[in-house]
Amino acid sequence: MASRTLQQQVRAREMDYERQQAQKLKEKKEKKRQKLVDRLNELWREEQEARIEALAEECAIALRCIGQSHAAAALFVQKQEALKMDRHRQAVLNQHRESSRFKTALQKERVRRKLESDPLMVAKRRKNVKDSAAQWERSLGRYLSHKAKFRLLSRGFSGGVPGGWLAEHKEDLSLLQPSDYKHTFLHSRLFMNTDDGNCSSKDKEMDAWKAAEVQRQLVNSYRNMQMQIRNVMDKRKFLRGQLAGSQLMIEKKVQLLEHENLAFEKVEKEVRKNISHHQDSETMSKAHPQCMK
Repeated sequence: MASRTLQQQVRAREMDYERQQAQKLKEKKEKKRQKLVDRLNELWREEQEARIEALAEECAIALRCIGQSHAAAALFVQKQEALKMDRHRQAVLNQHRESSRFKTALQKERVRRKLESDPLMVAKRRKNVKDSAAQWERSLGRYLSHKAKFRLLSRGFSGGVPGGWLAEHKEDLSLLQPSDYKHTFLHSRLFMNTDDGNCSSKDKEMDAWKAAEVQRQLVNSYRNMQMQIRNVMDKRKFLRGQLAGSQLMIEKKVQLLEHENLAFEKVEKEVRKNISHHQDSETMSKAHPQCMK
């Protein structure tokens, strides 16, 4: 009996020692598992923080692009409104000009018809025509007379004779100047290139050149405006595409993070379930050591 009790005591001590060793091993494994879980949680948090920062940066870039797109759209709308107002103002001005021109032409036509129907004005107009014709004939006579005198004068110079017409009319030097027909119709036609004539062709050419230059500037400005509008529309299209791409990337990354969170939660549940099951088994072994034995 004594030997049996001694064996039982030894067996009990061995079982206690084994139980202590198993408990230490279990605690060691639990510490390692807890350390692994903490490390995994720390790595996951760091990765999540980095991803959140990247997503925040991408969101900021996308919002900045949206703001620039809205600013460009507002500028385009403002320019369109200004252009519309300018066109409306120009249309009103053209309409006013056309109306004033029509009224002036109508008034002139009424005056012309009234003058044509008035016998006194008809007689006066005929008298003016006759006076103009007589004045033109007198101017032509003065011109021909001066031309004949100039020919005689040139003959006197070319002959080398000290006498002649120049010797007889030394004091009358005004005959050598075209002052007799200076302000007549023939003078304005015959001396177009002189200072005395009224040369209006250059002014007309200058006005035509200015009109062509203004037209060219208008065409260039219209082309530049169309080019700017096209550039703004292309830029808006590019920004919209970039925004859609960034939104799609953000949605994909959010879905990926959600899947990863679900997977991590699933793994964590399984780990907790295993730990709880192991703890239950240990409690059962402690409560019923003979059954476990």
